[in-house]
Amino acid sequence: MAIHRCLLARGAQKRKEKKVTKDTEKTTSPSKTAKPDVPKAEEEKDEVIQPKSQPKAKAKAKAKAKAKAVKQHAEESQTAEEEKDEVMEEEKDEVIQPKSQPKAKAKAKAKAKAKVKAVKQHVEESQTVEDAGHVPSGRKQSSTSSPRPVASPARASVKADPMKSTKSQALLPFGVKKSNLKEKMAMEKPAKTAKKSVKVQKSPVTAAPGTGEAIVGKPLPPEKWPAGVRVDTGPRVSWLPDDWAQGVKTTCKTFLRAFISPEGKMYYHRKVVEQIVGRELGPGDGIEGARTWAREQLAEMKDWRGRVPQFDKDELLFECLSPAERAELPDAEEFHFGVISARRAGDREGIRRMIGVQAQLLASGATPTWYVDAASLEEYKNIGVDAVVGGKLVPARNACLEEAAKQDKIAVELSDDIREWAFYKGAEGKFKLEEANEVAKNAKKLRVSPVAAARFLTAKMRAARADGKRPYLAGVYPLGNTGQAFATDEVSNQHFILGDFFCVDRGSAVRFDERFILKEDYDFTCQHIATHGSVMRSNRFILGVVHESNAGGACSERDNSGDRERKMIEFLEEKWPGVFRINGNRGDTQVVMNWRLRKQ
Repeated sequence: MAIHRCLLARGAQKRKEKKVTKDTEKTTSPSKTAKPDVPKAEEEKDEVIQPKSQPKAKAKAKAKAKAKAVKQHAEESQTAEEEKDEVMEEEKDEVIQPKSQPKAKAKAKAKAKAKVKAVKQHVEESQTVEDAGHVPSGRKQSSTSSPRPVASPARASVKADPMKSTKSQALLPFGVKKSNLKEKMAMEKPAKTAKKSVKVQKSPVTAAPGTGEAIVGKPLPPEKWPAGVRVDTGPRVSWLPDDWAQGVKTTCKTFLRAFISPEGKMYYHRKVVEQIVGRELGPGDGIEGARTWAREQLAEMKDWRGRVPQFDKDELLFECLSPAERAELPDAEEFHFGVISARRAGDREGIRRMIGVQAQLLASGATPTWYVDAASLEEYKNIGVDAVVGGKLVPARNACLEEAAKQDKIAVELSDDIREWAFYKGAEGKFKLEEANEVAKNAKKLRVSPVAAARFLTAKMRAARADGKRPYLAGVYPLGNTGQAFATDEVSNQHFILGDFFCVDRGSAVRFDERFILKEDYDFTCQHIATHGSVMRSNRFILGVVHESNAGGACSERDNSGDRERKMIEFLEEKWPGVFRINGNRGDTQVVMNWRLRKQ
């Protein structure tokens, strides 16, 4: 502390003496033009850097003044350093240095030199701050000191922030603690401009019953959207809040859906939108919410997205029937629709697909019965469907057949995950694969109701008589490839009938073999061909079905290793020798059926 005070005193005295000397020289030396006295306030104004629009002469004068100030500061620093050395020599006795310990003495001397170096560096840093028009705490600006140019605000803020300099934190002046320095510098730092919050401010919202979706008005109009996005003409996603808009990026080669917030910001993912609105989106926030939403939609015959299913007119489909087939067309009241399901009502995605099937059946005039497992019965009823215990997969199928026979109706069995029933109306005949692909592209797709599909299949089945026999089982093409469908005959009578949607006419006593837990529809097809001589499969009817990936249903009977399916294949080969072979293109758990190769 003594050293510091002495240094400050001597430095001030030196500067004062130099100032007096310069003032004396100015008064004694003759001047060409006498400069009138200018008030101090006017002098201070001249010291401030003028705007860029001032003449270049003033800028040069300021630059010279700045260079002169730097030179003077260097001289003062050199003088201060010399004075520090003198003071250190005079006040060596103030430092405790045991004479008996030369090492300690040398160590103390080195420490003193380090302090002197720190003081020098601090003086230089303080001078830099003063150049920016900032006076450090604990130090007064002398009125006699030479004027220094003011630095630009941006540059000054960088220089005057010692918290960003590791040197300023490590080398502190005498008597100043590190903690105190941080506090002082924090007070002296210029205030930062507050950053704008990126969070979207939520407006008061209400919620649609059972959905949790916000209803706060209409979406932002397209003219206020960000650039590079157009209106999405497709169906609106069910989870998007009502005050959000849905568009498609025009600058992306692939289809990229975009969501525009009420503030005009654009996002691409549901998770991000949920973070913005601060909650989970979609119908309900869990299983119970999903069930509530499902009940409310089914009460109005709507699907999961709140829309009444729309179909093409039945007459467009029935035009494809011959006069003999049209004469066999049954009424809608002659069918018993049974949906075979299990363990779907405990899964949100399963509920969504269930509602899609139920809504289509209700919209087409059918009142289906759901055959489910006993453990899930109450869950299904809670959704709002007419559910009864059917047991596992194969017993549930037989329960539906028995109920239809009891009511003297045509049995229609279907899966619980069918998205659509589609009939492709194109050129007649069987085509080679390349030609079939082209015909399929040009074919007209009819989206028909499940009731219309059942009536169409039954009419063709009843009219397909041969040798005094007729089929009692009718179904659709088992794959989703329309090109392959047109590469086969329009109607097949000895081919596999898919269990996802089929009709069984009155009078057939054939039932499912309950020894099968999988591949039961292959065995059922073979039984019908063996009993009634044929089946009827329309190869222009294609279903949109989720196969082998959704939770519940027949998928719960499969195992990851495929051992159960392989065991059922062995059973098929044993029961119907020669009819089945492994489908090499789809692994060893899928088979190909060819009834003509049956061995007696």
